[in-house]
Amino acid sequence: MSTLEAEVQSLISPLVSTDFPCVAPMYFEELKRRGDRLAIWLAKTALTASLALPQAADPKSIFVPSEIKAGRISEGVRVDVAKAATAGETVALALSREFIVQSGNLPLSARHSLKTLQFSMQLNHLLLRIAISPDAIETPFPNSRGTAFRVYPRSSREVPACYEFPDFVAFINGVYLRTYNGVKYDRFMP
Repeated sequence: MSTLEAEVQSLISPLVSTDFPCVAPMYFEELKRRGDRLAIWLAKTALTASLALPQAADPKSIFVPSEIKAGRISEGVRVDVAKAATAGETVALALSREFIVQSGNLPLSARHSLKTLQFSMQLNHLLLRIAISPDAIETPFPNSRGTAFRVYPRSSREVPACYEFPDFVAFINGVYLRTYNGVKYDRFMP
């Protein structure tokens, strides 16, 4: 096991036990302090998982392997954590260059080019997401039942009162993208 894997394993181990700890906010704060290491590990894991995908879905256009190996992460990367009400083990990688327009003057079937990536995983109750969408602003979806906690980039925001999502799908669909002109895009669906 590499040093990075060992470091991340020690960070997330308390959060992947069968029973999610009642002191999870304390662990989330520790993840925020070490968010850069978690971001590098998630980017590396997304690249590794992408080896099973068709070449057209290759995230190397967003995450540069040599940068990850050097311990650097792409600008604009965000890492969120949350809790799933139901335990499970799931992984999802969504790499897209087009998103369906949700509102604005364009019909719903219109598409707009947008370079984005979201890699999410669920380990028991722990939900992890790394995302990058340099051409858009990520906004919580108004009907989302939970609020993910941003651990990277570091901010002064505190752990939200409700960081629990009903399930993995609610977590990955808990955000939408908005471009500089205010047009909203579908929730990380290719």
